[in-house]
Amino acid sequence: MAPLNVVSDSLPMTIMEVASTMWMEIAMLCVAAVAYVLFTGRIPGLSPVAKKLSEDNSATEEEYVARELQTRFDAGDHRAVFKLWQRVKSFDKAPVVSLVAVVQSMSALGKNCNEVIGELKSGLECSASLSEGLDELCEVLRRDGPEDLAKAVAAMLQNNGGKSRSPISSPKVRSVVEVKRKARTEKATVDEAGEHLSGEASPDDIRKHATMIKSCGRERNLQGAVQVFNKLKQTGVHMNSMIYNCLIDACVQCGDLESATAYFDQMKKLNFVDVVSYNTILKAHLALGHFQEAHTLLQEMTACGLPANKVTYNEFLNALVIAKDRRGIWALLDDMEAAGLAPNSATCSILLKSMTAHSHSSDIERTMSFMNKTEEPMDEVLFSSVIEACIRIRRLDLLSIMMKRCAERGGLPALTAPTYGSMIKAYGQAGNVERVWALWSEMKERGVTPTAITFGCTVDSLVKNGCVEDAWALMHELLKDDTRRQLVNTVIYSTILKGFAMSKQTQRIFAVHAEMRENEVQCNTITYNTMIDACARCGSMDRVPALLEEMKKTHVEPDIITYSTLVKGYCLSGDVDRAFQVLQEMKKDGKYAADEILYNSLLDGCAKQHRVEEALQLLDEMRTNGVSPSNYTLSILVKLLGRARRLNEAFTIIDDLCGTHGFRANIHVYTCLAQACIQNRKLDRALETHNTMINEAGCQPDQKFYSALARGCLQVGAIDKVDAVVRCAYHLPGHTMATSRGAPCGVEPKVLEEIVIKLNGAGHTDKAMAAALLTDLRKHGHAGVQDNVYAKVAKDAASNERRPQRH
Repeated sequence: MAPLNVVSDSLPMTIMEVASTMWMEIAMLCVAAVAYVLFTGRIPGLSPVAKKLSEDNSATEEEYVARELQTRFDAGDHRAVFKLWQRVKSFDKAPVVSLVAVVQSMSALGKNCNEVIGELKSGLECSASLSEGLDELCEVLRRDGPEDLAKAVAAMLQNNGGKSRSPISSPKVRSVVEVKRKARTEKATVDEAGEHLSGEASPDDIRKHATMIKSCGRERNLQGAVQVFNKLKQTGVHMNSMIYNCLIDACVQCGDLESATAYFDQMKKLNFVDVVSYNTILKAHLALGHFQEAHTLLQEMTACGLPANKVTYNEFLNALVIAKDRRGIWALLDDMEAAGLAPNSATCSILLKSMTAHSHSSDIERTMSFMNKTEEPMDEVLFSSVIEACIRIRRLDLLSIMMKRCAERGGLPALTAPTYGSMIKAYGQAGNVERVWALWSEMKERGVTPTAITFGCTVDSLVKNGCVEDAWALMHELLKDDTRRQLVNTVIYSTILKGFAMSKQTQRIFAVHAEMRENEVQCNTITYNTMIDACARCGSMDRVPALLEEMKKTHVEPDIITYSTLVKGYCLSGDVDRAFQVLQEMKKDGKYAADEILYNSLLDGCAKQHRVEEALQLLDEMRTNGVSPSNYTLSILVKLLGRARRLNEAFTIIDDLCGTHGFRANIHVYTCLAQACIQNRKLDRALETHNTMINEAGCQPDQKFYSALARGCLQVGAIDKVDAVVRCAYHLPGHTMATSRGAPCGVEPKVLEEIVIKLNGAGHTDKAMAAALLTDLRKHGHAGVQDNVYAKVAKDAASNERRPQRH
């Protein structure tokens, strides 16, 4: 029992000791709290930020700190601003704060330049978003100092990890600087004007002030211009038209038409207005599209005895051309003619600019007639405008007439090589080879040295018009001339190669190639592509490996056109397996992805060799690689599936591809589909396709479609359906098929003749059908069959009527 007594006696003493200790801690805490209140004047609790945030649930801590920093700065509490700045630096993404306020508060607290720079650097290192206030800070320091701090901030920015920024880099600061610069300019201008006017103004002084007003106008400084004008006016100097004209021109340049009009009215009252004044105001109205106001000014000028000059009319004319006001253009030219003013080169150039491919023929003729009324000789600039206009409107006949007329008047202007090049190209496109040669000869006679472009235009024009031998001969002519042989380059040789490729002259192609190597003319990818294409067209793919090897040796990289041409060539020659190898080689190279042209060439090769499964796999690969099939793709597949007696798949694949890739089958696809139906002895389905195409797909059949359909009916002996197809094709009565919209397209004359002869050679019923068909065709004006066929059918029909019928 003794131990129990000891424990019970010691327990109260232990509790007393613990309570005594806690009391001491509590007492010390209370003393510390009192000391805090006495020292800071605040009662412990929530921090100001937390307290404010608890009152305003909509604000984040960053937003509150930014607002509070500005508020404390406005209240002059710089110590609080500095403390809030320290808080700003602790955020992961600091809010946009006024660095001006932070720096000025630090300066007010006595911090030196190094301490301020240190704070800014630490802030920028903590959060890059603080840099948004740097432009404003730089401008304020540059303007209000202190100078050492401004220089230190600029230096700090230049060395800030390569992120240097100009003190006037932002649009806002640039605008501030521009305003201040402008204000300084205005003050300097006005001061300068005051210095000049300190004594009596002389004519030279007036001219100087006019120059200052013009300068202000060019700088868009209207206020400065007005101040110079007012200073001059206040001195009592005699104002004149020149000063007023300079001022209204400054108003126009600054976009202030209202002020310009007000000063213009003052000029009228002072009787200062002249042609220059009217032209200036008129130009302002034209720039704004105020054509009625401009026309009123034009009439007012005449009434005041100040007739408009050519400059006035040309300004007005140019504005009307830009606005495409056809009636206004010719009305103004009538007024100009009535005023006795002949058009000049500027007038003609403006008119030529208005001519387009859609211009009315009367406008074109009238414009050209204006060229004859000009009193000035035609120079190269105007003649170049004539050339460009004639090419633009595709009226080279007018260009020839104009050149002839110029020659009759005393010769053509001295044209340059580029001008000749433009004309040669235009005549080449028009197929006028004779004119191309005439221009080339004329250029030589006039001693105009052709450029590489001029020569290129000539060679290209000859090649495109089937005169490749002439082009080659011309090239050899230049090669013999040491002063011009440099004009023969890779482009010229490639153009000639293309010409021989088009005419399928393989031997010539390789002769040109050999000559290029002999003359050390570099072959490029286009050159090799042209030769490979020629080999493909001519069935000479056996010569291609040597070309590919040469490309490899000369480091000429193949492109997608090279691969596509190779595939097409091998498919045309029947070597589809080699074409597939080319595709695999291209994939392995990894530089190019197969495009639709390459896939279609391979599909066409598969179709010609009836390789259905490979073609369908190729289609899947094509779609997997994101290459969208087209109607051409669809036509190849329909032909292939039709020949393979898989007609249902042909219909399915049309619905699938059109639905997935968002396009409609065109007439070529439907023609192939109708032929596939006929091949599979499904004539009713072919006729169904015709009706579906018109009624549901909205696709209109053409002559080729009806010819294929009619010939198919003839092949299977469906005579009555042949008659229905022909009647439908010509929109004749007597059939129940869907009729296409628009004018009838009929069938090919050869097919129609074949049908009529076939019907006429059959039984009595078919002969009657042929006669009735021909009668209706003639009745509706469709004479598609030769007269002798009509006569034969008519004779047979007449003899049948006379022949007694057997019962």
